[in-house]
Amino acid sequence: MKENEFWGIIDRSNDQDDFEKEILEYLCTLSTNSIIQFQNEFLSVMSCAHQFRLLEANFIISSYVSDDVFYSFRAWLISKGSEKYSKALEDPETIAEWLKTDEVENIYYSKISQLAETAFLANGENADNFFESIIYPEDPRMVIKWPESKEEFRRKYPKLVSKYWNQKLINELH
Repeated sequence: MKENEFWGIIDRSNDQDDFEKEILEYLCTLSTNSIIQFQNEFLSVMSCAHQFRLLEANFIISSYVSDDVFYSFRAWLISKGSEKYSKALEDPETIAEWLKTDEVENIYYSKISQLAETAFLANGENADNFFESIIYPEDPRMVIKWPESKEEFRRKYPKLVSKYWNQKLINELH
């Protein structure tokens, strides 16, 4: 499966009320090989989003970050479709243009990462065959240099900081 086919599935389902169900139903119609290819493409796209700028954006939006939180954030970003994903990779500030503050608690969308496995199993295959067939890309190495103050974050990401910065929650969580 090519990247444009992957995004076609995501973008076609993206506007549906039950995004997960739409994708799962579609994946269940595919061959097991195509399901594996979908998962491999998902992991490749996830790996491309393994960027420090997105990690910083994740922290600003969530007031907290960990490996699991960042994984879920990247999966959620993929679920928003190819256009928002691509723009966020180019400039994380674009997230502020469409993510409402009352939607922040919903960004931990990691079920998309399990849909291919669920479809594979629904097609009568076993989990061992699924995991043995997956190609796990190596995430790019990140150079991590956190800003030391809110003002440094603000200089780098003025839109994100003005819309999502929650000092009270940062203090509670750290």
